[in-house]
Amino acid sequence: MSSRTQTFSIAILLFCIALLALATGLQGSLVGLLASQADFGGIAIGYIATGYPIGILLGAWLVPRMIEEVGYIRVFAGLASLASSSALLLAVFVEPTWWFVLRVLTGISTTGLYIICEAWLNASTSNSTRGRVMAVYLVVTYSMMGAGQFLLNVDDGSGYIRFLLASVILSLALVPITLLRIDVPAVIKTPPVSLGVVFRASPLATYAIFVNGLAQSALFGLGSAYGVIKGIPVWWISVMIALPTLGVTIVQYPLGMLADKVDRRLVLLTISLVAALAAFLAATQQGSLVITIMMFAVFGTLAIPTRSVALAHINDQMESRQMLSASSRLFVIYGFGSSLGPLLVGALMQSNGPDAFMYFQAAIFLSVLLVSALRMAVGPARRRSSQVKDALASWHIVPTQQNNPAHKTAEPKGKSQK
Repeated sequence: MSSRTQTFSIAILLFCIALLALATGLQGSLVGLLASQADFGGIAIGYIATGYPIGILLGAWLVPRMIEEVGYIRVFAGLASLASSSALLLAVFVEPTWWFVLRVLTGISTTGLYIICEAWLNASTSNSTRGRVMAVYLVVTYSMMGAGQFLLNVDDGSGYIRFLLASVILSLALVPITLLRIDVPAVIKTPPVSLGVVFRASPLATYAIFVNGLAQSALFGLGSAYGVIKGIPVWWISVMIALPTLGVTIVQYPLGMLADKVDRRLVLLTISLVAALAAFLAATQQGSLVITIMMFAVFGTLAIPTRSVALAHINDQMESRQMLSASSRLFVIYGFGSSLGPLLVGALMQSNGPDAFMYFQAAIFLSVLLVSALRMAVGPARRRSSQVKDALASWHIVPTQQNNPAHKTAEPKGKSQK
């Protein structure tokens, strides 16, 4: 593949990822917003928000097997259709149980779409450029998720225009990736690692990733509901939810550089301290919309990157051959936390009011601070001299020699494509 073709392929893939993130950002907050306006109740809203992380867990398990059976292109087309249809059906069946089911389907489909896009992105980059390309990928993802919040302000007197918009955006994401000429990624399986081995390698990283799942699922699943109950106007709710994702695009790279130079446990301790303080200030101050939004933004900006710092820390403790399997186990831990977060926060908000949202966030990050301090007291961190920097993905992707995959037919499992 020539340099110009490679650059064009990466640009198209990033465009596709941008559309997925834009639709995901819009739909996640829209569901919480409309559920609050429909007076579903805190427990029901938390129940609905749990559907998406459950879908992520199911998608991470199902999609690789589907790809092995029928190939990347067919799976991508089917999942894009499922995601688009789920967005439309949310406007048709305005009822908590239906919305829970549809959010599960959305989680399965969008997880699969991201897996496929990331596979192609890795296949389109060389070792010398992959780090920079993945940094751009993260910036595109978080910034477009933030931009999706502003689509909440689209005039929608009928109640279905914004769901239709999310469906159209997801459908458009199907166009470039199915027409793109690019090598098909192949999957290399890695030795299995148990959850017990992962926990013993780094109790702190394991716990921090679980807490990150609790926090992020509540932040994006119930953040808009929190704003509605607090009486914040929709425009400012969209700003409030957008700011953390935009903030992450600014701080993630500097935090990564800092974590490479000092004890990663100290970085986790520090950002957990600031995140807990910001959440506490947002919960305790009354009457100032600006301070609430600012503290919400500071909290989210620092809470989200804890997962990447924790992954890097546990990466230091594992053998290189274990890293890929370990990261998939950590994804399960993250998904488990994501499933619990909306349920716990929804119940707390219903019984104690909207400020319980930020009190909960302050408490869980204070616990990360305490665990970080305890682990630092145990002894110095162990950091391997030769780290595999690309080992944080649960798949190891390499390009094959096959071109123009859109016109190929998938072979049954166990047979190679020609």
